Amino acid sequence: MRLPSSPGSASEAFDAELRLIAEQAQMLTLASGAAIALRQGELMLCYARAGDGAPALGAQLDTQSGLSGECVRTAHTLV
Repeated sequence: MRLPSSPGSASEAFDAELRLIAEQAQMLTLASGAAIALRQGELMLCYARAGDGAPALGAQLDTQSGLSGECVRTAHTLV
């Protein structure tokens, strides 16, 4: 997981952009939640979220199960 960013840092700006993308994805899909997870080795970590249906920030997503895992394994968008 990332280290805490200092106010005004590039990391803070990156976090804000990811959060905006998650919010837009949630709104456009009318979903209860949306998340952006980035792969780090064998793990996927939640870096941005929007809505109640999204995993917590820092949550580890299993690439071997669930909808997120299926997307990663097949390299396809799933609904």
